[in-house]
Amino acid sequence: MSKKPFLLVLALVTLLAVAAGLRLWRLPALPPGLWYDEAVNGVDARMMLAGQPLPLYFPANGGREPLFIYLQTLSVALLGPSAFSLRLVSAFRSSIRAGSRCSLRRRLQSRSGT
Repeated sequence: MSKKPFLLVLALVTLLAVAAGLRLWRLPALPPGLWYDEAVNGVDARMMLAGQPLPLYFPANGGREPLFIYLQTLSVALLGPSAFSLRLVSAFRSSIRAGSRCSLRRRLQSRSGT
């Protein structure tokens, strides 16, 4: 294995670890309490756990797509109703997004020849 791909993988893993660490550090405590949109998502998650059918659209809070709320419902079901369980999905998603942006940038640079 050549040195360049190894260093690239090491840099990407380091980036993902730092991104996840910064997002997960004091996740349940900062900011204190829940913001309005987090609370509405939590209410929707609790209603689905109580047996409400899985909707394709959530009209509350200006309307929202279901995938994110389904993932939050899974998190609440596994970890219990808390600020941490609601925020964990966002933290995980944004950490993965940081890695995918690096990968996309690398692919775009290789296509342009720079």
